[in-house]
Amino acid sequence: MATIDKIHFDFLYRQNYLRIKSFVLKHGFCESIADDIVQDSFINAWEKRSSLRSIETFGPWIRAISRNLCFLHLRSKRVVSMSEIKAHRDLCEFEEIGDAEEFINWIESENNQVWNRKERELALEALYHSIEHMSDSIRKKIGKLFYLEHRSVHEIGLILDIKQNTILSHLRRFRKELSRDLVSYDPGLDLHREKKSGTSGREVLR
Repeated sequence: MATIDKIHFDFLYRQNYLRIKSFVLKHGFCESIADDIVQDSFINAWEKRSSLRSIETFGPWIRAISRNLCFLHLRSKRVVSMSEIKAHRDLCEFEEIGDAEEFINWIESENNQVWNRKERELALEALYHSIEHMSDSIRKKIGKLFYLEHRSVHEIGLILDIKQNTILSHLRRFRKELSRDLVSYDPGLDLHREKKSGTSGREVLR
């Protein structure tokens, strides 16, 4: 587990505040309510800081907290139905915390490991390598646009003339394929190969 003191937490607060506020505002809240939710998110994070696995995952962790508070607020005001909340949650999941960095955070957690900066770089290389070596399909096109070109779901829909729900469905399956490739990936082994050979030790994940 990560150890965060007040000084370090204040730094993380300043580093992530604007990003979290922008995320909350996308849920349709006015400035004052958004500010309240953001503040509650960081208060919640401070109170639960002992559950944070590593400092590197603070960004997606605080976004997940703020997202849950957004949905709780919407639900309490009966602004949206549960089915609408689920659809909105799915969209946010892929547009806001589903990029390559966050996918690596998830894989790291699934493997019950804590990677250093170099190991995370190798894991990202492995992720990109795995995407490039997938069989050509519409799903691969969507995955490359999303993970390699950092396009939003909305942008992909315009580029490929596909409905957003269809894109999200493909991305879910695409993530499952990537998960199978990376579920037992250990960047430490690639790092060992690099040191031993003096060259990149990354191998195809298939």
